[in-house]
Amino acid sequence: MLSIWGLRLSLPTVATWYNHWGWSHYEKGDLSSAEEDYQRALSLNPDDAEAHFNGSSLLGMVR
Repeated sequence: MLSIWGLRLSLPTVATWYNHWGWSHYEKGDLSSAEEDYQRALSLNPDDAEAHFNGSSLLGMVR
């Protein structure tokens, strides 16, 4: 039970990593990978405002 709790507590941290990886992909021009990373970040932590902002900004650029 404790390991499940620990995993649950670490999800926001993992989400932050995906958000940073998304930014890195964005800076390299790999918009497809950036979008995937932002979506992964949000699936792990739906309350991540930075991932919402970055993903929305990216989608605004792509369209």
